[in-house]
Amino acid sequence: MRQQGREQGIEQGREQGTLRAKHEIVVRLASNRFGALPDDAQTRLAAADGAALDRLLDRLLQTNTLDEWLAGL
Repeated sequence: MRQQGREQGIEQGREQGTLRAKHEIVVRLASNRFGALPDDAQTRLAAADGAALDRLLDRLLQTNTLDEWLAGL
């Protein structure tokens, strides 16, 4: 049981690390595309899950404005 708990903890840590890295990439790319992100946009991005961040990455070059892009959340 200890080993299983340890493995679950490691997996959760990996998932959190992946989500954090994806978030950093999304924020960096969006900032380069749209300029400094307002606080409300940063808050929305911080609350997004991995699937939402993937959708935003896919839409980044397909949208013209920050508001249009964030409509994908």
